[in-house]
Amino acid sequence: MFLNPCISKVWPEFGVTYRRGRTTWCIQIKNPHSAEQGVETILVDGNIFPPNQGIHLIDDGQEHHIEAFLGPPNRANTDSATAMTNLVNHHPKNGSTMIRETALE
Repeated sequence: MFLNPCISKVWPEFGVTYRRGRTTWCIQIKNPHSAEQGVETILVDGNIFPPNQGIHLIDDGQEHHIEAFLGPPNRANTDSATAMTNLVNHHPKNGSTMIRETALE
């Protein structure tokens, strides 16, 4: 799964609970820099994860936590962040963002 939300800069954060198989994924998107898009940092179960790599959604029956912090991406991640934009569906009427799962090996 790739995360690349697009939200109003006045939103401080929002969360989503995503259930896949037997596993629950608690996803928090935090916006400390009042950004509208761009993922600066991702934590998966408290561990730093590169924002330009997909998160492998394992089905282990556990609860996992993802925190994504919005802000300017690192220069090294800029091309990848642009490519990730194509993997997220944005709803033009209500501004919501849906995360589409991508098969990873």
